[in-house]
Amino acid sequence: MTSAAALASVKSFARFVVTFPSLSGKRWAHVTAALDVAPAATVLLDDFAANVNGARAVGWQGILVGSDRAAAIAELDELLGSPEP
Repeated sequence: MTSAAALASVKSFARFVVTFPSLSGKRWAHVTAALDVAPAATVLLDDFAANVNGARAVGWQGILVGSDRAAAIAELDELLGSPEP
């Protein structure tokens, strides 16, 4: 997939999330298939627990973003194996 196609997919995904703010597991699976990525290689950061739980139910990684955004970033860094600064 070219970077332009990947960007178009991400923009499409963003519109999908705005249209369906509370996604069921079926819809998460549809997004994964449309982006042609493995569920386990997909990470969702969201401030709505139902979305995070729906993504996790279909095999995605999910991070609930609360008022401490630095904690969510640290969790993402740990998940991705990012090196310490």
